[in-house]
Amino acid sequence: MPLKRWQKITLLVLAAAIGITIACTPLILPAIGFGAGGIVAGSVAAGIQAGFLGGAVPAGSLFALLQSIGALGAPGAFIGIGTTISVGAIAALSWDYCKDALVRFFREGEGARLLELITGGAADSHERLHAE
Repeated sequence: MPLKRWQKITLLVLAAAIGITIACTPLILPAIGFGAGGIVAGSVAAGIQAGFLGGAVPAGSLFALLQSIGALGAPGAFIGIGTTISVGAIAALSWDYCKDALVRFFREGEGARLLELITGGAADSHERLHAE
């Protein structure tokens, strides 16, 4: 069953938000106390570790993962991966909104004349381009 338009939009906005969060990881983690030298004293991360975890960090937990990423200095791969996810989701969302206008532009508007100039004015050039 195909997704409804609102479902597509919801998924794309969620993907963009996840991508932006991943891309911002190098800024977020140090700001909340996951530093290269470990948990920063007096930070949000220190408060979570002391208050909720009782000082012990369970292996494999989200806190342990964030601690490891913070210690690595959140490599540039996060920025690349997050940006790719965000840009892809935003492009897909934009296409969903703009495709009808672009089709009209190239079939009926100035784009039709531009396409005619590009293809040398052949009457069936539009069909030939889409057949290939």
